[in-house]
Amino acid sequence: MSGIFHYDGRDANGHSISGDLTVNTVDDVISYLQKRNIIPINIQVVKKRMINLRDLSLITIGKKEVPLHDIMNFCRQLAALNGAGVPLIKAIKQLTQSASSPVLINILATVADDIAAGFNLANSLKKHPNAFPPLVSNTIEVGENTGHLNEVLLQLSTYLETTIINRRNLVSAVRYPLLVVGTIVAAMIIVDFFVMPKFAALFAHFHTQLPLPTRIIMAS
Repeated sequence: MSGIFHYDGRDANGHSISGDLTVNTVDDVISYLQKRNIIPINIQVVKKRMINLRDLSLITIGKKEVPLHDIMNFCRQLAALNGAGVPLIKAIKQLTQSASSPVLINILATVADDIAAGFNLANSLKKHPNAFPPLVSNTIEVGENTGHLNEVLLQLSTYLETTIINRRNLVSAVRYPLLVVGTIVAAMIIVDFFVMPKFAALFAHFHTQLPLPTRIIMAS
C-alpha cells in the first residue's frame, strides 16, 4: 500500500519548502528530503492508495527507456502549456496524467517533485538519462538560462519528429532486401534438406553418371 504524503521543510538557506510525494512510508519521505538537503519539519499522510494494476505497470526492471515519440510529445505539449502561462510544476503534473508510457509517467512524477524541491527542469531531467538523452536535457538547460524555454522545446520536438521519420524511412528501405534474402535462404534450406534427398534416391535407381554440377549439388 502506498500513499500521498505532504511535507514541510527548510533547505540549507532556511527557505520554506513544501510538497506532496507518493511513496510507501514516512521513512521514504525522510530519505527523499535528506538526499536534497531539506530538513523535514512536518510530514502527514494526505491519502492512502491501494496498489492496482496501473501501479504495477510503473515498476520497471533494468533501463527506464522511453519511446522517442513520447519524448517528442512531452516537449511539444510542455511548450504549449508553458506558453499558455501554466506553471511548470502544474504543467508537468498534467502531462503525467496524459502520458501513454508507464515509465514516463513515473519519471515525470519524480521530476515534478524535484522541481517542487527547488531543482530546475534541466537538472531534474538529467537524473533520468535513459529516458531523456543529454541532447534533450542540455538543450532545455540552454533554454532555461536564456529565457527561451518554449522556443527550445518546440525546436526539440521538431528535431525529434524528423529523427523518428528518418528512422521509419530507414526501416522501410531495409525491410524489402531483408525479406528477399530471408526468402532465398529459406528456399535453399528447403531444397537442400527436403527436395534434393528425394531426387538423389530417385537417380540412384538409374545407375547412370550424372553431370558434375548435379553431383556437387547433391553431395552438398
